[in-house]
Amino acid sequence: MLAKKGSRGLLVDGENYRWKAYNKCGHLLVAVQKPESNGQMLIVTIAHDLWDMDQCDKAVGPVTPKLVMKLIKFGLEKGWHPDSSNGNLELECPAGFHENL
Repeated sequence: MLAKKGSRGLLVDGENYRWKAYNKCGHLLVAVQKPESNGQMLIVTIAHDLWDMDQCDKAVGPVTPKLVMKLIKFGLEKGWHPDSSNGNLELECPAGFHENL
């Protein structure tokens, strides 16, 4: 379960989610899960060439609620079932995905 500490809440289409962004040396990972749930977690990787990063040990950003909302909708379209107890769904962010945010 995605811990409440260090994660943020977001309401998307009437559903509550929690999310957290991680910097994994050249990649931005955004993890999303329904709160108080052991349901399937969505983990989306955004490659370094799609994100403005100077060094892998520096914080990335900004990861905005608008971007996370778009990632949640992308995950649902790609088969993410947040109420399912199946393992995590890991997706790669397509090129140009976060443009115009």
